[in-house]
Amino acid sequence: MPDDHFSLSNQKQRESIRPGMTGPWQVNRAHKFDYSDMECLDRQLVENESLRLRSAILGKTAVLVLTSLKTSFSGR
Repeated sequence: MPDDHFSLSNQKQRESIRPGMTGPWQVNRAHKFDYSDMECLDRQLVENESLRLRSAILGKTAVLVLTSLKTSFSGR
């Protein structure tokens, strides 16, 4: 559940992100994010939406997937 300090408009803004797109908190696995951190990062993504930002997130996603596949296959 969202924390009380986040308004309904912030939640609606966060929910405006297209489902299926990877966001900044998904590709930054080195950090442990709580719900309010994830909500803040998603809100920043909506407010600063750009091709450059999306490309950077997509690039990080590709690296994570390829690293995961490499780890999976080298473990066999």
